[in-house]
This record gives sequence, structure tokens and C-alpha cells, in this order.
Amino acid sequence: MKRNITLGLSPCPNDTYIFHHLIKEGFAESSATSGTAVNRITVNPFFADVEELNRRALNGSELPVTKVSCFAAALASEHYEILPSGGALGHNCGPLLVSRQKLSSQDELLDRLRCSRILIPGKTTTAHLLLRLFLKEHGIEHPLIEEALYSDILPSLKRADADFGLIIHEERFTYPSYGVDAPVDLGQWWESQTGLPIPLGCILVRRDHLDLFDALDRAICESIDHAKAHLEEAWPFIKSHAQALEDTAIRSHIDLYVTDYSRTPREKGKAAFALLREKAVGLVLD
Repeated sequence: MKRNITLGLSPCPNDTYIFHHLIKEGFAESSATSGTAVNRITVNPFFADVEELNRRALNGSELPVTKVSCFAAALASEHYEILPSGGALGHNCGPLLVSRQKLSSQDELLDRLRCSRILIPGKTTTAHLLLRLFLKEHGIEHPLIEEALYSDILPSLKRADADFGLIIHEERFTYPSYGVDAPVDLGQWWESQTGLPIPLGCILVRRDHLDLFDALDRAICESIDHAKAHLEEAWPFIKSHAQALEDTAIRSHIDLYVTDYSRTPREKGKAAFALLREKAVGLVLD
């Protein structure tokens, strides 16, 4: 009996790198060492911006397996379980708060943040949560937040449509070309505050598909290993979905966001997500 499952993922290089082999080959429903017949699961990719994936998970639990922001995962725990593998968790890889103008001091930065529009890539992104935690620490409870597609944030700052933007994904590598400054690295701030890696994104499995949980976890680890050993095979797929990145930037993106934690979060990764969830509780997001 054939079985299909839909996987929600972003077109970013880290996701296409991780899931290329899984999408191409599918996976076995049960362990090949069990001695019983196994069904082959076909994986159908559904590509969307991470904020759209977050909303689909939170509003109706639409996708059976999906990449989401860790902040969204904390909010979606009623209907989903977090898969150990496939996530974006690491060091020195957090979102950046960028400014249209270079500011002379942190006091000037905070004064401007109290009264300026800040473009964010979605209210349920981990980036937004980290920004709000940073602002709250500095006494800014109600910033002027405006949502935008993540790829539109830097062009908007360049047009002077806003003074600040919160950038993620490949924008970490392209922002200097837009003439903006990056006064706050929220990843560095998180690590300095907690001593833990930055829990950015993870994979959710809907509770009515938990029979596939272990097999899917193994298959994602195998897919990561295959990409690591055969990057040339996955490269056309990765590049075809990348947002007009140069090859060097794509490679840097993969190296930054696909880490050892992407195979297993280990104790530090689990602690990072638990702390993120704890800090999210009770935080009112305007």
C-alpha cells in the first residue's frame, strides 16, 4: 500500500539541503531490520515562507509534517510533537536588527526604537520573539511593529519606508549591500544571556501521524548525511529554490544553519527550546 505525506518547508538553502534526499527517495514506514514488510512513504513538498508555515500550523494544523519557527512550535504543542532532527539550532546564527542609519550609541538606538517602525518577518517567528525579549529588557513594551515578507525588509529600508528591520535567512549575508547598519545581533544577545544555542526552527509532526515519528526522524538524519556526502547531487535542487543567491552565499547559509544540532538537539538544544518556551509564556505580542 502506497502512502503519501505532505512536508511543509521553506525554500531556504538549509531546508532544501536537509530534505532533498528525503523528498527524492521517500522513506520506509517501519524499520528495515524488523523483519516485516514495510510501506514506502512518498514525501510531497509544500514550499512557503516560514511565517506562512507557522500560521498553517497554528490555524487548523493543516500540514501533517512541517518546518516552523521554534516560537510557533511552542504555541502549537496541542496538535504537534517536535521531531528531534531537521531543525535550525546553532551558534552565531541569530536574527539581526538592522538600522537605515548608523547610530552613535546604544542610548540613541533605544530612543529611536521607542518611536520608530520596525519591520519584522512575521509575528510568530522566533526572530520576533527574540526582538521583543530584547526590547522588554530595555523597557520597551509596545514597539511599533509592522509585518513584512522577509525578503522585502531590506528593500524597504533602502527606500526609507522604515527605519529598522529584523532580518533572517540569507539576509544575514546580503544586508551590507543595502547600505544598512546592524547594531544588534539578537543571536549573540540570546547566547550571552543564556549560554545556550539559538533555537530558530524545528520540524513538527501532527499527532495523527505519530506512527511515522521514529521512521521520519531516522530518514531525516539519513537525508542530512546524504547531502553532506553528495552535495553535488542536491545542489541543483538547492539552487533552484534559493532567493537569487550566489553560490558562496548559499554555501555559507547551509554551513551556518545546518549544524550537528540538525541531527539531534542533544541536551543543550532541548534546554534552549525549553527556555525559549518559558520566556514566551505571558509575553503579550501587540
